[in-house]
Amino acid sequence: MLNNLPPEPDRALLKAIARRSIFRNEGRREILFKFLLKTTSEHSYSALETVDLMDLVEAYKPKDTADMLSRIPAWLEVLENEVTAASQPKPFFADRVRELHGGGRDQRRSDESLIDRKQRNINFLKRLLEILAAD
Repeated sequence: MLNNLPPEPDRALLKAIARRSIFRNEGRREILFKFLLKTTSEHSYSALETVDLMDLVEAYKPKDTADMLSRIPAWLEVLENEVTAASQPKPFFADRVRELHGGGRDQRRSDESLIDRKQRNINFLKRLLEILAAD
């Protein structure tokens, strides 16, 4: 199947991903193949997203597509809360330190790279939810 689906330059990468021990389980292999079938048929395939999927499956070890779909809403909620928290400066541990930083004129910046990374994860999970939920 992989010899025909993905763009030719990515075939070696995708074969390596498919050979990973995590995808020996039929339910997990179904997640990968459903993802690849949908993204390649819609011409929205991305090697980076496929690696993200592999990382997600290896980290959380869902049993099958239904298990993965049931977990995504909770992951999205956590990530969205983390983005909200990361966009606000951390509270000062003492009033004197807050005064030294300008009091109410706090100029500390949020960690934009962290926020961007989490936002990319949110976008990927939303897309994965749509892909796996489609029939």
